[in-house]
Amino acid sequence: MTEWDNLVSAKNFAESEDLAKIMQKAGVVGKPDVFYLEEIEKTDY
Repeated sequence: MTEWDNLVSAKNFAESEDLAKIMQKAGVVGKPDVFYLEEIEKTDY
């Protein structure tokens, strides 16, 4: 899981050519599932 300052930055990274090239070089086959989640509450226990 990775945290981003905004949704645009997260989408730019997930859809970037650089990421695709790195995944291909690492042997990743197929396109990964990407989920964009929004933190709605944070509680310290």
